[in-house]
Amino acid sequence: MMRSSVQQGGAQEVATIRVAAFGLLDRPSPNEARPTAPVSHQAREWRNIWIDPVHGWTKVPVFAGFDGSGASVEGPALIEEDTTTILLGVGDRLRTTPGGNYLIELS
Repeated sequence: MMRSSVQQGGAQEVATIRVAAFGLLDRPSPNEARPTAPVSHQAREWRNIWIDPVHGWTKVPVFAGFDGSGASVEGPALIEEDTTTILLGVGDRLRTTPGGNYLIELS
């Protein structure tokens, strides 16, 4: 039971509520296609970044991420997602599975 010392007619604000839930879900297949909006395979911009002492500053394509669309990109390149940024080095290759996973082959 919660006790409160709010004046009659006053208001309370709930700032945080913590909830835990338990249940069973079907495990998705990593290669299972998921519905997606069309994603452009074109770079949204180009950016100068430092690669290494051999390649120095290099202008690389920056992609806005890929979502299960069978994309393939060869580095150097940047892939920017909402929660992460992926740097593909020179000769690295990224491709996406139908399930939206990134597979990166390092050179």
